[in-house]
Amino acid sequence: VPLPDRLRPVEALDEARAVRRRRVVFGGDDRGGFTLDGRAFDHHRVDLHARLGTLEVWEVVNEHTTDHPFHLHSYSFQVVARDGRPEPVRAWRDTVNVPPGGAVTIAVPFRGEPGRTVYHCHIASHEDLGMMGVLDVTGP
Repeated sequence: VPLPDRLRPVEALDEARAVRRRRVVFGGDDRGGFTLDGRAFDHHRVDLHARLGTLEVWEVVNEHTTDHPFHLHSYSFQVVARDGRPEPVRAWRDTVNVPPGGAVTIAVPFRGEPGRTVYHCHIASHEDLGMMGVLDVTGP
């Protein structure tokens, strides 16, 4: 079967319409664990709040010494830039790798259903050792 001449168009998200900009930081603690924004995962805590029907821009920064693939449950995003350089191809994603010392900027439109979900490093052992957070998305 031949490949199509062109792919389906992907909606361009307008960063200027973002209601919030955030910085999410991958890191580690002094005990060999992993952190997000300086904290280890606690399922009783909500780390981020967002509203359905809004667009946010997140800068995901890796201050750790190994790669960390950032994964967001429930809401797809588009990579806007890597280390300040514009992303050449627009695509919907749920995971993007952030190399040591790197930063990836993503645009997240909160569409669909409200509720609690998680974001984390997609390496299971990193997630298990604390590199996960809770996101609560409320209705409009």
